[in-house]
Amino acid sequence: MSIRYRTALIGACLVFFALWALAGNLGMLAALPFSSPLLTSIAILIGGIALLFAQAPGLIQRAGQMTLGICLLGIAVLSRLSGLLDNDGIKTSTSEGLAIAFMGLTLMAYHIRRLPSNLVQFALLAMVVLGILGLVGNSLDFSVYHSGYADMHIAGFTSMALLVYATGLWIQSYEMGWHQRFYAHRDDRKISLISGAILLSIALSAGLAGFVLMARTTQEVLTNSLMISLEHRARTFNTSIDNAVQNVSAASTRPRFTALIAKHMRQGLNDAEYQEMYKIIDTVIASTSITALVVYDSAGHVIGKRGELVSDAPFQIPLATTGDVSLLWKNVVMVRVRVPMGLKDEQAALMAADVALPEIDQLFRDFAGLGQSGSMGVCAAQGNGILCLPARGNNYQVKLVPRDFKGQPVPASFALDGKTGVVTAIDRNGENVISAHAPLGKLGLGMIVKISAAELYLTIKQQLGYTLGSIVILVVIGMVLLRWQITPLTRKLIAEIRERKLAEERFSHLAHHDSLTGLPNRVLFHDRMQLALIDAKRRHQLVAVMFLDADRFKTVNDTLGHEAGDELLVLIAARLSACLRAGDTVSRLAGDEFALVLPSVENTHNARQLAQRLIDSFSGPFRIKEQQLFITASIGITLYPADASTVEELLKNADTAMYRAKDAGRNNFQFYSAEMHAQALKRATLENRLRGAITRGELILHYQPLIDTKSGEIAGMEALLRWNHPELGLVAPMEFIPLAEETGLIIPIGEWVLRTACAQARAWRDAGLPPLRLAVNLSARQFQKGLVDTVASILKETGLEPRYLELELTETALMQHPETAVVTLDALNQMGVQLSIDDFGTGYSSLSYLKRFPINTLKIDRSFVCDIPHNADDMVITTAIISLAHSLGIQVVAEGVESQA
Repeated sequence: MSIRYRTALIGACLVFFALWALAGNLGMLAALPFSSPLLTSIAILIGGIALLFAQAPGLIQRAGQMTLGICLLGIAVLSRLSGLLDNDGIKTSTSEGLAIAFMGLTLMAYHIRRLPSNLVQFALLAMVVLGILGLVGNSLDFSVYHSGYADMHIAGFTSMALLVYATGLWIQSYEMGWHQRFYAHRDDRKISLISGAILLSIALSAGLAGFVLMARTTQEVLTNSLMISLEHRARTFNTSIDNAVQNVSAASTRPRFTALIAKHMRQGLNDAEYQEMYKIIDTVIASTSITALVVYDSAGHVIGKRGELVSDAPFQIPLATTGDVSLLWKNVVMVRVRVPMGLKDEQAALMAADVALPEIDQLFRDFAGLGQSGSMGVCAAQGNGILCLPARGNNYQVKLVPRDFKGQPVPASFALDGKTGVVTAIDRNGENVISAHAPLGKLGLGMIVKISAAELYLTIKQQLGYTLGSIVILVVIGMVLLRWQITPLTRKLIAEIRERKLAEERFSHLAHHDSLTGLPNRVLFHDRMQLALIDAKRRHQLVAVMFLDADRFKTVNDTLGHEAGDELLVLIAARLSACLRAGDTVSRLAGDEFALVLPSVENTHNARQLAQRLIDSFSGPFRIKEQQLFITASIGITLYPADASTVEELLKNADTAMYRAKDAGRNNFQFYSAEMHAQALKRATLENRLRGAITRGELILHYQPLIDTKSGEIAGMEALLRWNHPELGLVAPMEFIPLAEETGLIIPIGEWVLRTACAQARAWRDAGLPPLRLAVNLSARQFQKGLVDTVASILKETGLEPRYLELELTETALMQHPETAVVTLDALNQMGVQLSIDDFGTGYSSLSYLKRFPINTLKIDRSFVCDIPHNADDMVITTAIISLAHSLGIQVVAEGVESQA
C-alpha cells in the first residue's frame, strides 16, 4: 500500500467519524462516546479532508492543504474567542484550541520549503503529547481532583482523532523532501526528537508547577478573604438579631405600657387608656423595625394588636438564645420574640412581636468579595437534614437538604457541628466549592460563605492558556515567559483581593454611615451612645445627648428643590462636625434631624457652651446654588444619668426638649425637664381624648347675646364652643382649640359647630322666637377649598336662611391667601351669608384689604374695649375704628362690654 493511499485512508476514517460527531452535535444522530465540541468536530472534518488531498496531484495537493491549514488556524482563533465570550454552544477548551492550531500549522509547514524542519517536528510531537494527555485525563478523570482541569480537558474523541491525524501527517511526511534529507539514514535526528520530547516534558512540567504554585497562592489569599467576609457577615447577623431582641425587650419594659397591662389584668381599662395603650404600641412600631406586635393576657386572649404575625413561614427555627426567639422567613428575614410583661415578679401578659431584619436580607444580596458565583448561606439543623434561608446558592428558596452529598458532608454541616474554618468540598448542588464556615454564636445556626472553585482558577486558566501557547512554539522562550507571568499574575490577584477588601470596607461603611453626609447613621450612633453610657457609668461621669433640627428646612426643599436641600444638609453636617470635641459623635438620624452624644461631660455648663457653639455655627450664611441662605437650628439637651438611663429614653427626652425649643421661638436650646415630659404626656392625653369628643357627645355650644346699644334689645347671638369632658370637666377653649388647629381636628369640629348652631337657630325660629342673626367662628384651617360648598350644604340641611348666618374670620386667616380669600368671601356674600372680621386691630390689619373684602361687620377686640373708662388711648383707637367702619358702611360690634360705662 502506497504512502498516499495510507494517508488518504486515514483521512477518510477521520471524515467519517467527524461527520458522525457533527450529526451528534446537531442532534440528528446519537452522540459518539467521548464526543467533542462543535468547532473541534469541524476541525477534525477539515483535517480529514486535508489528508484526502494527499492523493491529488502536486499543485492541487499543496493549494488544497494550504487553504485548509488556514481554515484550521481560523477555527483555532474562533475557538479561543468562543471561550472568552463564554459561548457554550461552540466553545472549546484551551488544549483543544492549541491542538487545532497545531493541526493547521503542521499542514501548512509541509508546503513551506524554507521553514525549519524542527518546527514541523515540534508541532507533530505537540499533537502526540496533547492526544496522550487527553486520553490519560479521560481515563483518570482529573476533574475530580482539580476543578481547574476543566479548561485544559480534551474530549476523548478529540484525543484519539488527534493521534490519528498526527499519524497520517507523519506518514505523509515520508514523501516530503525535507524528510528524506533529515531522516533517511540519519539516526542523529532521533536525538533531536528525543531531546525535543524531553524539553517539551520539562516545559509542560514547569507549566504545571507554575499553575500549582499560582493556584496555591490564590487559594490562600481567597481563604483569608472568605474568612474576613464570613466574620464581617456573622458579626452583622448577630448584631441584627441582638438589636431586634433588645428593641422588643425595651418595648415590653416601658413603664407606662406595663402599668396599663397590669391594670388591665386587675380591673380592665377604659377607652382612653385603651387608646393610650394602642398609642404606645404604634409608637413602638413606628420607632423600630417591628412589623407586627400582639399582647396576650395570661389566658391567651389578645389585649392589644398591631399588624399580623407571620404564619405558615416556610422557614421558622427557634434560636438557642436567652428567651423565646425564633428566626423565620416569609419573603423577608425576621425574628419573632416572645417576652413576658408585668410588674416586678408578676407576669401579667405576653408580648409577641415580629421584627424585620433588612440588614440580613441585604447580606444575602451583597456579593462584594464573592465574585460571580459566590454566595452566603445561613442554615439550621432540621431532623437529619439542613434547612437554609433563601440565598443565591439555593435559588432563593427554602429547601430541606441532606447533610451529605455522595457520602461527603456539605459545607453547612461543618458550621452546624460548631466548626470554624475553610474547606474545599462539594456542595448540595454537586459543585466543587471553597467554603468558609462558622457557627453563629450560640444561636444554633451555621453560616457559610462559598465561591466556586472553577471561578477561583478562571484567571489563572486564561493566563495559562496563552502561556502554554508560547511554550509549545518555542520551549526555552516559553519557560522564560512562564516565569515572567507568575509575578504579574500574582500582583493582579493581590490587586483583586485588595479591591474585594475595599468593597467590603465600603459596604461596612455604608451599613453604618449616612450615604449623603458621611456621618454615622442610626445604627452606629446607637452603638457609640451605648458605649458612652457604659463608660460613663464606670467613671461616674455625665453624658449629654442632643437632638438638633434645622428650622424651616422644608421651605428650602419646597423653594429650591431637594437637590439644594441635600447640599444644605452636607454643609450643616460639616459645621456640626467642626464644633465637636475629640470623642464626640454627631449622627444624621433622618431628614434634617441630627443627634449628638457628648461623653465625659463635667457639668451642664459644658453642655450649654457646646449647644451655644452649635447655635452660633448657623449664624453665617450657607451658599447653595450661588445663593446665600440663612437658617437657624433648635436643640434639645438631656443628660445621663440625671434624666434617663437608656438610649431610647435619652433620645426621646432630647426630642421632647427640642420641640420645646421650637415652641420657644426656634434658634435656641432647651434642657429636658420632668415638666416637659408631663406636659407632653398631658398634651398627648388631651389629643387622644379630643379625637373622640364629637362621637361621645362631649362638645357643647354656649350662645352669647349681641345687644343693640340704641334699643337695648338682643340683635343676635354668637355660638361659643365648649368641651365638657366627664373627667376633666369644662375644658377652656384656649386649651383645646390650638391643639385642634395643629392636629387638623378643627375641620370636623368646625363643621359640627356650624351644623349644630344652624340647627339651633332654625329650632328657635320654629319655636316662635323672633329671627336672630347667629355668628359662628371659622378658623384659618377651615378657610380652604370647599368651604362654600360646606356652608351651602349645611344651610340646606338645616333649613336656615343664609341672611341669618354670620361667619366670623380672623385677620390672620384672610391675610394668608388674600387672593383666594376674596373669591371665597364673594361667593359667600352672594349666597347671602353675613361676614365679619373678628378681633380687628390685633392682627395684620390692612385698610386696602378691608376695602376689597365684602365685610358686613367689624368686631373690635376686647383688649381695646375693657379699659375704655380708664385708658384714653383705647378710647381714641376704638373711636377711630368705629368711625372708619361706619364711613365704609360696616357695622361694629364691641367685644368685652361688661359694664354700663
